[in-house]
Amino acid sequence: PAFTQVLEFAIFPNPNDGRFTARVVLTEALNAELFILLGNGEVASSRKLNGASSYIESFDISGAVPGIYALALKTPSEWKYFNFIKE
Repeated sequence: PAFTQVLEFAIFPNPNDGRFTARVVLTEALNAELFILLGNGEVASSRKLNGASSYIESFDISGAVPGIYALALKTPSEWKYFNFIKE
C-alpha cells in the first residue's frame, strides 16, 4: 500500500455560500499548502501551512461566482483534492 501523509482532509459545509472551513490532519508536523482551484484549474488563492500536524483553516470566497471549485492540499509527498460547491 502507498504511504500517505494525510489522515483527514475535509471541507464543511459543502455546499456553501463561499465561506467554509477546511480541516487537515497529517501523520506528523509538516509544511503543506492549500490552493483554491477554479473550474478551469486556475489557482484562485493559496495558503501555506507551516509546522503542525493539524490545521483548521477558514476561507471566504463569497464574492466568487457560483460553481464547482476544488481545494487542493499539497504535502511534501502528495496532492489531495476536495471538490466543493459554492452556491
